[in-house]
Amino acid sequence: MKTIALIEKSPDGTYGIYTPDIDTTIIGSGETVAEAKQDFENSVAEIMASYDGEELPDELKGITFEYKFDLRRCLIILTGSISRKWLRASASIRR
Repeated sequence: MKTIALIEKSPDGTYGIYTPDIDTTIIGSGETVAEAKQDFENSVAEIMASYDGEELPDELKGITFEYKFDLRRCLIILTGSISRKWLRASASIRR
């Protein structure tokens, strides 16, 4: 099963990854996207190992991930750091 792993940038500049479409909570974080992906992959491995002999839930059987940026969250952070005056000037918006 392929599911989305959303990457978002936090206001403090770090990155987080989570899986919004499955019931099992899988997260990762890091100072860079690469670090967050590595932490996320470690979380996946730890979750799989925690089932030690027990049957995996169907949603985890053969799971793969498609990494995507959470653009809505990125835009919220970005627009919070851009002044209206700069935005108007950049977009040639006149009042």
